[in-house]
Amino acid sequence: MNEPRRVSGQRELAAVITACVVAGAIVLIAAGRHWVSYALVGGGGDASSGPTGHDVAGGASALGLVMLAAAVALPATRRWPRRIVGLLLAAAGAGTIALAAYVLADPGAAAGKRLISFFAFSPSPKVTVRATGWPWADVCAGVLALVAGGFALLRSADWPAMGRRYESKGKPVRGAADEASMWDRLDQGDDPTV
Repeated sequence: MNEPRRVSGQRELAAVITACVVAGAIVLIAAGRHWVSYALVGGGGDASSGPTGHDVAGGASALGLVMLAAAVALPATRRWPRRIVGLLLAAAGAGTIALAAYVLADPGAAAGKRLISFFAFSPSPKVTVRATGWPWADVCAGVLALVAGGFALLRSADWPAMGRRYESKGKPVRGAADEASMWDRLDQGDDPTV
């Protein structure tokens, strides 16, 4: 591989790893925040104890962990395993978008029983429910992961992988050997004690 192509591959890999870390961190942070807020019609401000992302989009945290795992797996793999990691990263991004879109489309349905239990003893049954900004942050993280996964699928063949420096180059030779030949075998990457 020529030098400019190798440097370009390193930069692309670094950018995708950074995208994985950023997207995974955003998803994990957002999952612990309030995604839905309630307000009574005719008074009463927003409820401070709306459901979190864990409550209304339970799989978001797992998808965030998949994104972080992809940041480790991409440089550690080659060829088709790396493409599988890219596919899983893109799927995690799409899943994150779908979970957040469900909450954004109908926050009341997403809140479900939590909404009913919160206002069960309220004198006014009219409640407004709205999504906070955290599902939108989750959508942005999902788009970032989806794009990074798609990019990994298309461009990962040009990316460098971890070196094979410590992999054995051949079968170890068994038998008695003098001290000089043992050192020579070690220099060749073969461990004569095995």
